[in-house]
Amino acid sequence: MEKTTTCLEDLPNEIFQEIWEYLDGCEAYDIFLNLNVRFQYLLQHSPIPLKLHFPFMREDVLQYRIREIIKPNLHRIISLHLTDSTIIDRFLTLFSIDSRFIKLEYIVLNGISSHTFVSLLEKLSFLPRLFCLSANVIEKDQTDRHQISQLVSCIPFLKYTNLRIHLSVEKYGRGLILRRRFDNEQPWEKLYIDDRYDSDIHTKLTVYRLDSKSFELFLPHVSDRLRYDLDIKHLRIISRDYSYLNANRWKRIIHFMPSLVQFHVDMTFSKNKNAVDCSFIEGFQSPFWIEQGWIINHRHRRSSCGPSVIFNCIKLNIPR
Repeated sequence: MEKTTTCLEDLPNEIFQEIWEYLDGCEAYDIFLNLNVRFQYLLQHSPIPLKLHFPFMREDVLQYRIREIIKPNLHRIISLHLTDSTIIDRFLTLFSIDSRFIKLEYIVLNGISSHTFVSLLEKLSFLPRLFCLSANVIEKDQTDRHQISQLVSCIPFLKYTNLRIHLSVEKYGRGLILRRRFDNEQPWEKLYIDDRYDSDIHTKLTVYRLDSKSFELFLPHVSDRLRYDLDIKHLRIISRDYSYLNANRWKRIIHFMPSLVQFHVDMTFSKNKNAVDCSFIEGFQSPFWIEQGWIINHRHRRSSCGPSVIFNCIKLNIPR
């Protein structure tokens, strides 16, 4: 009986097209484009949508991908992911994201400056199918924030957005992240009413690797924003600074965040530390915390990185 051999090339076109739908478009081109004439034709003339991911890469590679993948396939691109500020600036210098992307549905931008983001948003309002927008925005001040809100609300078909605003405050340290979440079941016209009057909007604040003293020094400089505009309800601290577990320090922090209903401290210590001093919990058992309705919860664990403390406080709504 004669043995038959099946080669990869024997598979029908539909199988390859289905495979390519699961791949990043740039990877599909890199792997298959130059294998043979058949794959080259399929890639260049296939109707399958393209999802493109642009990590950090050499300038010549970026230019090649824009020239050979993006420009001929503007009508097929459904998602675009730019992974850092360097690639964003280089990409937007070489090519504009505008109404030519007639099927673009999803954009992810990691580390775009607020000024660049404002300029880009003015063009995104002309995209006919942009449904999702996710962006980490870096700002040196807060002058662009109101304009960002207005421009996002003008994107006609947008259904979901996840904006994280990074405050670059080098005087007090780096790593302060403002994460804004919006209830996407509500119309945009409602979502972008002033935060103070719209209960559907809340702001989360996450502090990464910023020592507690620097954080306290920073707070008075943005106190008006924290009280009247950002309306922070949830605060998360990720740090190795044990003084974040000091109850008196938290009284001072809470003073600047009157809407705060939960704060969470995730702290990992060095490997050579055998145990964590739990006496800090006594400070949170004073009348202040009881009368204000704060419920304290904490747990300890040990991993390969060292001992850690997970500390969580939730404020109950106590009738006065």
